[in-house]
Amino acid sequence: MADDGRVVEQQLGRTAAQLQAVGDAAEPPCRSIRAATTATYAAFVVSGLAFASWASRIPQLRDQLRLDPSTLGLVLLSVSAGCVAALPLSGPVVARFGSRRTVAASGLLFGAGLATAAVGSLAGVAPVVVGLVVLGFATGAWDVAMNLHGRRWNGTCGGRSCPASTRASAWGAWRVR
Repeated sequence: MADDGRVVEQQLGRTAAQLQAVGDAAEPPCRSIRAATTATYAAFVVSGLAFASWASRIPQLRDQLRLDPSTLGLVLLSVSAGCVAALPLSGPVVARFGSRRTVAASGLLFGAGLATAAVGSLAGVAPVVVGLVVLGFATGAWDVAMNLHGRRWNGTCGGRSCPASTRASAWGAWRVR
């Protein structure tokens, strides 16, 4: 199994040297590293809370639309479809616009998908499915962007000691939701 670094490099179509050249040539100052680490944690926490806000509404959606278990499963599959569609597109988007902009745009898109699903639940299943595909797309792009951001800063401290795995502890923050 290839390590995360090679997978990311293949998705972006760049070698490790090119990825290094894209970032700061010299190691960033410790303040920048702290800010980047804090931003990574914040992205994971907000992503977890946003997804939890949606997941907690599934029973309400089921009851409002009077869905049987199999139909509910198909409706929920639309989140995965959106997520899978976003994954191959997200690496190049992050490479072009950066993780900060991608996370921000994904957050807005997530909100739009959630609002579409919420308002659509008053009209029927089709608008809910559209909203959930958008929500899934946003979740996939958000996930790729925050993981790439966390990978870049993982263990970097400008010669000072720091946590060995920013991403692992950030995923822990995501799970606490």
